[in-house]
Amino acid sequence: MRKVFRTLVTSITLALIFFCLDSTSPSQTANAATALAISTTSIPQATLEKAYSASLKATGGTVPYHWKVVSGTHPPGFALNGGTGLLYGTPTRDGSFPLTFSVTDSSKPAQTKTVSLTVAVATANASPSPLSITSATLAAGTDGTNYSSQLKASGGTPAYTWSITSGKLPAGLTLAATTGMISGTPTAAGTSSFTATVTDNSNPDQTKSAATSIAVAAEGSQQSGSGTTWYIRPDGGTRYSANATTGQCDGKADVAYSGTGTNQHCAFKDPRYLWDDQSYGNHAWVISGGDTVILRGGPWRIGFDKAPGSCSGAGCGAGYTWCFGGGGNYGCYNPPIPAGTASQHTRILGENYASCNSGGVTTRSQLTQIFGGFGVTEALNLTGAKYVDVECLEVTRHSQCIAFGSPAVPASCVSGSADDYDSDGIHTDNTTHDLLMQDMWIHGHIGRGIKGPIGGLVTCLRCDIAFNGGAGWDFDDGSATPMVNGDWHFLYSTIEWSGCNQEYPAVHTIPVASCYGQSDGGYGDGVGTPHGTGLSATIDHSKFIYNTQDGLDLGHIDTGGPYTLSITNSIAYSNSGGTFKIGGNFGTAMITNNVAIGDCDRMAYPISGAPSTYNAHLGDFCRASDAFPFDFRQNSTFTIANNTIVTYAPTIFDISCWDAPGVQGANGKGCGGATLNFHDNIVVGYDNPATYPLGSQVGGPGAWYFQEAAPSGSKSGTVIGTINRSNNLYYGIGHGFTCPTGYSSEKCVTPDFDKQPTGNGTSFTPTELDNFNFNISSGSAAAGTGVTYSGVPATDYNGVSRPNPPSMGAVEP
Repeated sequence: MRKVFRTLVTSITLALIFFCLDSTSPSQTANAATALAISTTSIPQATLEKAYSASLKATGGTVPYHWKVVSGTHPPGFALNGGTGLLYGTPTRDGSFPLTFSVTDSSKPAQTKTVSLTVAVATANASPSPLSITSATLAAGTDGTNYSSQLKASGGTPAYTWSITSGKLPAGLTLAATTGMISGTPTAAGTSSFTATVTDNSNPDQTKSAATSIAVAAEGSQQSGSGTTWYIRPDGGTRYSANATTGQCDGKADVAYSGTGTNQHCAFKDPRYLWDDQSYGNHAWVISGGDTVILRGGPWRIGFDKAPGSCSGAGCGAGYTWCFGGGGNYGCYNPPIPAGTASQHTRILGENYASCNSGGVTTRSQLTQIFGGFGVTEALNLTGAKYVDVECLEVTRHSQCIAFGSPAVPASCVSGSADDYDSDGIHTDNTTHDLLMQDMWIHGHIGRGIKGPIGGLVTCLRCDIAFNGGAGWDFDDGSATPMVNGDWHFLYSTIEWSGCNQEYPAVHTIPVASCYGQSDGGYGDGVGTPHGTGLSATIDHSKFIYNTQDGLDLGHIDTGGPYTLSITNSIAYSNSGGTFKIGGNFGTAMITNNVAIGDCDRMAYPISGAPSTYNAHLGDFCRASDAFPFDFRQNSTFTIANNTIVTYAPTIFDISCWDAPGVQGANGKGCGGATLNFHDNIVVGYDNPATYPLGSQVGGPGAWYFQEAAPSGSKSGTVIGTINRSNNLYYGIGHGFTCPTGYSSEKCVTPDFDKQPTGNGTSFTPTELDNFNFNISSGSAAAGTGVTYSGVPATDYNGVSRPNPPSMGAVEP
């Protein structure tokens, strides 16, 4: 297609910091912020009953900013995120809506600026306005501090695709091609200039470019606005308070206790002093919202020091100290963390938070460990957490008894507080929102790594959730409590070995004591969701591997919405259930650049690095009987493109219309308004005789299975109203699947992977797909033979630029 290039050169205004040293001792430093200004001069047009978002931008002053509407009424269905300036929603009425926005910075005194803008909501058949980039400037960052800023466009025909066409981003930052979000943790100071380019979905497509830059400042001294920084270190002292007047330290200085005196300016010697001064009935956080806690040293115990009743004195159950929220000796957890604000988050930090990752990968040796033991339910309670950041922590336990699975290996935990364990790593609830968990290793719990619903934006960046006996991340709190405005971001993260119990101490490279499936008294979803609720999800550069049930199970998202789903640049393999399971209440889903390997029988066999007995009591292999199931509502639109899918599960794509007559909870109107866009995928089947008893057949898996029959007059011949399908490659598919398929440019030939497994049928071996290399050769029939569809990623799974036309599958040759 012909491309039209236009270049818009913009500049970014950088904050200037002046230092003035006085003659006092110690010297004092003053920061002078530049004048606050609003850089947004217009708001993109919205379309009636279509999902919408646009960001208000400001420069100068002192970040973070806080936005609000000071006059006018925004379109019905819209909302404004005060912390980010994001205007979003689905408008339910067209028209013109004049608004006055204000932004306030965090300087002392604060600066405030206002701007009057108009939001126009057009009907769906209105002609699109010209494509333009509305984010002319990007926020500055700080070396070693989490960063995010979004490129925005308006006009043209969505969806948009972003790329960097010249220059480069600061080291440590990446661009999400489908959303325009630039995120990560900068690893070096300096200013990086680059040109961002956006392409729309019109025909011919339009392209706009903008030259901009991101300035990354050097990390300064530890500050948190007007908040207080609290310190925990092994050589600190006990907590002083009005109830504990013999306490040694106030917790507000990063120094050791001197050895004499009370109420000294020094660190606490235990994190439990943050909410417990060891006096009866006085459990409350000493910190305030917006404060920062830095934990040095460790590991740090959460819970009683020993089994209550086995000793006496503080920490052993005397006076019920060290136990909040339980029955005195068990069911304990830390009180809810004091909420921060949109402009000043409360922060709980491991001491190496500023250098906790290298090359975008968490450095485990830099983590500060907390572990749950006697009497606690979870090691870290984040229920009710609002505007809270938790960074650079390892959350685990120091025992190996189990609660899920039969027979119990190595042994069952003794209930109550007589055994040294916690149930789960982290708890959330449906009031938890604006929570960031970054550089976290959550492993070894008898139940879930993370458990509970959410109440807004919750982000996990570089989290590894591993070896948890129940599940990895379970949004079910046990009561199927509905989520409230759930918005889950799972970025550069991993969930692995859920349903498996961890050795303690670790002996093997893969420290698995035992694994169980659902029929063995276990569970094992990597991600689990309950019925009766829903959430939006953004998943990027993440892994779901070696879980004893499904890898990513969003298949129960059945209430509310419609929600949005994005799964990009991610991989699932060696899960005993499905790879990615998608529920029907996602109104839009973009699933691109992923690798799904449905080797659902893999954990029935030895795995190098794990003990030979890890699967002695594990069953339920290929329990889902499908590799990649997804479901629709009446007006859902799914784009599944540029994925590489390899499996020997009985069925590959298992599809249902949740609004078809007779389906439980359906409206009976069918899915005539639903659309499936299926392009540029590589779909490979293998004939594994071990799965014949599970429903497989000689010749390989079946490709497409629609659970409901096509209604009379169906245009697609299926229960889904519209199927746009082209330029896909199939190989090794059974159940009578043949080419030509009837769809444009589909092929039934070998993909010619760089390292392609050769075993099939009676020659297939359990380890056949272990070292599977999904890179295609330059001579592959998939190379350069894709189609440029709406939303095609600018780069492939490995970050390599995609040509036009792109190749099929997740990876360019």
